[in-house]
Amino acid sequence: MDANTVTQILTVVLAVLAIIWHQQRTVDKLRDDFNASDREHRAAVRAHGASLTEVKERLARIEGFLGIGMPGSQGPEAPGAAWKPDRPEPD
Repeated sequence: MDANTVTQILTVVLAVLAIIWHQQRTVDKLRDDFNASDREHRAAVRAHGASLTEVKERLARIEGFLGIGMPGSQGPEAPGAAWKPDRPEPD
């Protein structure tokens, strides 16, 4: 083999190794960024977990007051079930 052929083969091999190395670094950086954002997201969810429980309880109280989701026999007797909004009479 002459020097040109050896140089071309080495150039191709080094280029392939450089591409593989660069892709691996990119994948590692993306994985680290994803894991960091995932940890932040999980911490935020835990922080808002208590407030979510409060919101669910409040929604359940509102649904109970309005009679939403109650069986048919209890719905009309529920507090607020007979409330009708005042509507203006048409002219």
